[in-house]
Amino acid sequence: MQQKKDRLVLLEEATLAAIILVLVPRLLSLLSIRYYPLLYRIVYYVNYQEPTFGNFLVDDAILASLSVLMLFLVLRLRPFLLFAGAPSALAIGVYLTLDNSLLILTVYSVTMALGSLASLVVAAYRPLYMRHRSVRKERVMVIFFFVLVAIEAASLARWIAYPLWPDRIYGNASWFPAKLESSMFHALGSAAVYLSLLLPFAFLIRAFRSYAAALLKRVWGNTGKVSAAYLDKYAQVAEKNSVIILAGIALFSSLAAAMQFLPSINPTDQAFGVDFYDYAQRIGALAPFSGVQLVEKAYTDNSERPLTIIALAAFQQALGLQPLMAVKLVTVILAPLLVISVYCFAEQAFKNRLLSLLISFLTATSSYFVIGLYGGFLASWAAIIVMFAFLTLVVRFWRTPTRAGLAALALLLVVILLLHIYTWTFLILAMGFFLAWTYLYVRKDRSKTKIVLLLALAVGVSVAVDLAKIAFGGALGGFEVDRNLVQQSVSGNMFVSRWSNLTFAVSTYLGGGLGSIVPLILALVWLVNVKFRDDAGRLVASFFFVAAPLMVFGDYVIQSRLLYILPVNIAMSMGAYSIARSFPDRRVSLTFLSFVVLYQLNYVMRSISNFYFVLPQ
Repeated sequence: MQQKKDRLVLLEEATLAAIILVLVPRLLSLLSIRYYPLLYRIVYYVNYQEPTFGNFLVDDAILASLSVLMLFLVLRLRPFLLFAGAPSALAIGVYLTLDNSLLILTVYSVTMALGSLASLVVAAYRPLYMRHRSVRKERVMVIFFFVLVAIEAASLARWIAYPLWPDRIYGNASWFPAKLESSMFHALGSAAVYLSLLLPFAFLIRAFRSYAAALLKRVWGNTGKVSAAYLDKYAQVAEKNSVIILAGIALFSSLAAAMQFLPSINPTDQAFGVDFYDYAQRIGALAPFSGVQLVEKAYTDNSERPLTIIALAAFQQALGLQPLMAVKLVTVILAPLLVISVYCFAEQAFKNRLLSLLISFLTATSSYFVIGLYGGFLASWAAIIVMFAFLTLVVRFWRTPTRAGLAALALLLVVILLLHIYTWTFLILAMGFFLAWTYLYVRKDRSKTKIVLLLALAVGVSVAVDLAKIAFGGALGGFEVDRNLVQQSVSGNMFVSRWSNLTFAVSTYLGGGLGSIVPLILALVWLVNVKFRDDAGRLVASFFFVAAPLMVFGDYVIQSRLLYILPVNIAMSMGAYSIARSFPDRRVSLTFLSFVVLYQLNYVMRSISNFYFVLPQ
């Protein structure tokens, strides 16, 4: 008898997971959610109308069948949940009043599904009232994530096959899993607009986290000690093989950047980066110069990013390449350098090799890479690499202050200033916020207060260098350039149009690459739960919180550039890792992390495959 009951519970769990997976895309279709997919470098707007099984009639039939099965199981196992039969009565009433058979089936299936899910929510939240043990939520989550992993894996397989057997994207039945995954990704990504604004205001949500934590504890009923212990075993493996794994991640990022040279993806050798032609023109103008003359000319004509132009010109002349080819080839170098730089920061900040490798991988598949390649943001890309090297030294200096460390910090800030003024300005604002915030925690500790002042001194040195540029160098300074930008792009009028600006920045501008919803959700989870007394956590959170006024009063250019510079890769990795450790079952943790990894791989492969421009027919 008990074995039969257990089999029914297992069937109920599988049915619940299946209902959720079929119901979500069906609701998206019923609501006609507008989304903005990127296809051959053009962003379209489309209303979501994607049947999961090729036909809405089939979808509704399957959903209705699953709902009937779920209600049968709920009433069989939990007779006290009689209200679960209400959707059946409602559906019968709809049947008697409507003539359209497809609409009847749609309303019936969706109503039944929502009713059965509601009954399970009550059962999970009030387990003491149940006659029998509730469903094992861990198994429901495993089944749910397993199906998501299957969808992501099938989609990824199609994107990997695309360079080998190129054909029209979404042009035949073999593209069905990739098209389904892409449609769901972009449709759910409509919430990215709100999430991206919530990130810098996450401190307001923290007031409600205790209620959310109590609710989750009530639902789960136990802690994630099993998952945490299991992940710790993987940490030991990562400890022994960290160099090999990191090298593999760096190689992957370099190969992903090199995909722009594949004839199957880029048959006419287009420049994928928007700014590639601008950089090629700038270094082409430096062709007659070399040595000191090249430096002087580059510094005079490119005051907002002189070091970037000097490095590109030197690279191009040393290899004897055409300017545009040199610019494109640099991305193959920048990608692995970013992975290594971020890994060094994560290792110093969090002292966890497994977490550091996860952060490195999610950096290689993040918007840093995708948007950097799409926009051709070479100066910002290079500045972010040096920024993470600077943050690595900040963490080390906080623990062990030395004169050499202080000098290195000041030097790296000056390098960032010369690479990309706008990245330097935001970094200065974030560091100022972090130091002021940190002082409130350590003001009674004289040794830590001294370190805060020394870090402020390093920041001050770079500011002095910027002012010296104006006074003696004959070039525009960072604050002068930023003032001009603020006058153009930041105003009270932008507050009125903040939603339209942000919608355009996230969904359309830069190919919609900033609208990836999973990283934003995971980053928000971490920001809401991070402990501000942790120095590394406070350092990363400072970047988000200092961006709050600019996100509200800036135009879409300011908003998109902020979302690109913000360390979402760090926050999302920390969020994914903390969620995986909190699950009470290691199988849930592994399937969840597998889903995140495959989701990010699809994001990269789908984006690069659509960077080639084709005129719409």
